[in-house]
Amino acid sequence: MADVGPTPECPCGAKISNAQKDAVNWGRNNPVFQNPVASQINNAQGGFAAASAKASAINGLLYGNGGNPQISTLINRVSNMTAVLNNYSTVSNQLSGVSNNGTGPDLLSLISTVSAAVNLQCALGIDGLDVGAKIGIVTEDGKMKLNVAIDVQADLNKLLGKLDGGTASELGKQIANMAEELEKITNKIADVAAGLNNAIDEVNGMYIDAVNFVSQFTNINFAINFSNDPCSKFGVGFKQGILNPAFIDQARAANPLNQAINPGFGSTTR
Repeated sequence: MADVGPTPECPCGAKISNAQKDAVNWGRNNPVFQNPVASQINNAQGGFAAASAKASAINGLLYGNGGNPQISTLINRVSNMTAVLNNYSTVSNQLSGVSNNGTGPDLLSLISTVSAAVNLQCALGIDGLDVGAKIGIVTEDGKMKLNVAIDVQADLNKLLGKLDGGTASELGKQIANMAEELEKITNKIADVAAGLNNAIDEVNGMYIDAVNFVSQFTNINFAINFSNDPCSKFGVGFKQGILNPAFIDQARAANPLNQAINPGFGSTTR
């Protein structure tokens, strides 16, 4: 590593306390961020993986008889839940600053963009993004949703544990006897997965809304500055042609230097 220490000719400009140095050096060698719902996600993932293995083994025993439609549907629902939990892990990691993996905005990008949008919207006197509600994926709301998923997988594994094998015919009868319970838990898995997906969509939607607003503000602000720039090489005619005349009036009104000066384009009132 190159020597980046201070020299008499070039003294170090940064002055930080020893405590700050210790914190920075600790953070360089240890994880600074953590996902507050990681343990719940791992618990749910492990439970559904076990349930998937059990259900697949049961269906395998019934394969000679064409399988069982209820068990097949259950396997599909569990597979979907597994995908949802994997996505939940990725997005909650990003929101927690744990990792990005190139699949979405990292914490720095998300926070800076959302903060910019909220501050700009506040300055403009319009409703801002409801950040508090949209980060529920890693708050107590997210933990509650994941705890429900954990309870569902526990009930599912308990139910599948009642299928104690035997011949394909005997196993089919056992499944028939618990058909109502299987249907309820299969539907419950779908409901829980939908709730987790909604929480993920809230985070993604918040970021998309923030990006769109910041982009809008940047473009509009550029147009304001462009319309008021007396040194622009593009000339008045070009500006008049590409900018909405009504917006030109708005831009002029926004610039105190131009409020009393007619730049030669746009409408005026007397």
